[in-house]
Amino acid sequence: MARARVAKTSFNNGEIDPKADTRPDLDLYRTGARKIRNALPIPQGGVIRCPGLLYKATIPDLAAGGIPNAVDVEFRFSTTQAYKIIITADHLRVYLNGVLQTTVVSVWTNAQIPFIKWTQNLDTLLLFHEDVPTKQFVRGGSHTVWTLSNWDFINIPTYIFGKAIPTNILTASATTGTGITFTAGGAEFIAGDVGKYIRYSIGGLAKITGFTSTTVVTADILTDLGNVKAEGEEWFIEEEIISSGRGYAKSGAFHQGRLMLAGFKSRPDTQVSSRSQAPHDLNSREADDLSPDFGWQITAQSSSVVNFQNIFVANHVIILADDGEWYIPISETTPLTPTNVLLKETSSRGSKIGAQAVIADDGPIFIEKAIDGNTGIAIREMVFVGDTRKAYKSDNISLVAGHLIVDPVSIAIQKGGIQGAVTESDYVYVVNSDGSCAIFTTLREEAVKAWCLRTSAGLIKTVGVDQGRVGFLVERTIGGTPTLMLEEFDPLVLMDSAVSGTGAATQATLAHLVGEEVAVYVDGTFQGLKTVPVGGVVVFDQPAVTSWHVGLQFPVVYNTEDRVWIETLNAELALPEGLPIGKKKRIPSITAVVENTTGLYLQGRNIPTQKYGTGLLDQAPPAFTGNLQKRGFLGWDEFGRVSVTQREPAFLTLKALSYEVSVG
Repeated sequence: MARARVAKTSFNNGEIDPKADTRPDLDLYRTGARKIRNALPIPQGGVIRCPGLLYKATIPDLAAGGIPNAVDVEFRFSTTQAYKIIITADHLRVYLNGVLQTTVVSVWTNAQIPFIKWTQNLDTLLLFHEDVPTKQFVRGGSHTVWTLSNWDFINIPTYIFGKAIPTNILTASATTGTGITFTAGGAEFIAGDVGKYIRYSIGGLAKITGFTSTTVVTADILTDLGNVKAEGEEWFIEEEIISSGRGYAKSGAFHQGRLMLAGFKSRPDTQVSSRSQAPHDLNSREADDLSPDFGWQITAQSSSVVNFQNIFVANHVIILADDGEWYIPISETTPLTPTNVLLKETSSRGSKIGAQAVIADDGPIFIEKAIDGNTGIAIREMVFVGDTRKAYKSDNISLVAGHLIVDPVSIAIQKGGIQGAVTESDYVYVVNSDGSCAIFTTLREEAVKAWCLRTSAGLIKTVGVDQGRVGFLVERTIGGTPTLMLEEFDPLVLMDSAVSGTGAATQATLAHLVGEEVAVYVDGTFQGLKTVPVGGVVVFDQPAVTSWHVGLQFPVVYNTEDRVWIETLNAELALPEGLPIGKKKRIPSITAVVENTTGLYLQGRNIPTQKYGTGLLDQAPPAFTGNLQKRGFLGWDEFGRVSVTQREPAFLTLKALSYEVSVG
């Protein structure tokens, strides 16, 4: 019988896909885990209990009934003021520090909500949807004053939309001016052409203002005509690419004083820029004179149909399409002009249709689409490869934890760690269609790239980050009725949909959880479970002196009782005779190195964390820091894994594990 001691000092590769759990030859095996559920890897190497969710508000049902679709948008007004805007088909709800400030009537349908994109410039938030005119949501003179209105464009680019090429000669009564008569040699016009444009291939553009007959229209000349006469096939009728008939822009971003638009309902492969310092003006008609401040209209050149979904600004202007990733290869320090702009395809993965993306260090992190375009299959990050290809690559950052990605529907990034917890890394939150949330801990300079999974007693629907606060919209069934709740991560809270407080208290009010069983945690002690009565007031068994919080327990994730689950990979030791794959193994002893911990189980066995001594009666035991050692674990299996779990609300920071493995 062989024996060895294993030191598990890092979980910096997070939970590993079961497809890779027989690869002890990989470096990630040493710092990976079989399961990290409702726990969170931290860049120092350890794992903490996932923060609980603090209840903030209940989002009302739609006026027509039913749980609304919603998006969570951050609006950063200043370095000290960041608003959370929850958009549904009924209202835009504005929150500051979790407190509702005002509501504004919405203009989108419930089906349109998940496809809204947004960008911000100073006090203005622009909201895009291909079937709704671009909207501006503007903060007024106080937290409670907001207005929603159209963001109107002028000098909108035009395009020939399927109209037959004219065959008759067209003659204008003048080459410049307004109210100019255009006469065709045969029937070319219809009454619906009013508002459209006549373009001469030799130069000149006019907007049709009146219809006289199928051969005569009146127009205002916008760009002087090169000649009064144009032969058939030398003039065309064009339409604006932004209109009620042709649809609107799908996405936008501000860059170098321009508003950059990408993807239009009628021109999905087109990118348009406004004039410099004039974000309402899309004038590209005079670009022939090479004026650097004018806008442009460019179309992706590809062998397949391109459908732009998102546009972002990082080191370059980056555009995500449903079949690939594009960028404008001009450095952010070089001004973009109509003469130097071009689109370059840099990878061909494709972004899930309708899904928003987030900006990381070099470029966006996005949801990769499946073949159908409507299903997400992976999470990718665009990284610039400047020394070799001078292009972007789209790395699959969820490759080793692909089992945690289940058709994602919402994504957000939190930079610089969780508010209220010293973690120092970035976190990417990916809400799955099954109501779970995969969380990616990343700190590139320290090679930290760890996935885990967070679940709650309900369905997590969306995620958003404002001023470091991570907010979730969670659908919970309360008293048999589905209800949508806004809740925020709080590392000092051990439950979900919780309420908390400090100072003396004898009770807590949870009107939003009437009829539900909740956990009560007072002054560092778990007082047990109670059912919230009618009226919502839960009375403590012992009054609180310093602090309290009450809420729903985490759901069971392992066996029948464990609500937090951390488990090592198989103990495949490098023995002289080779790897012991398939051989029986036993774990006789385990040492858990913990910090500020108030409860845990090892291999399903409760491990006391309190130390007894004088002066500790009638008060909560202090959190434990140090080594928790336990021997006498029985049982043989083929795996040799160690599980660290929690069943009751308790704080946990697991820094390392050391355990003995016997191989039969």
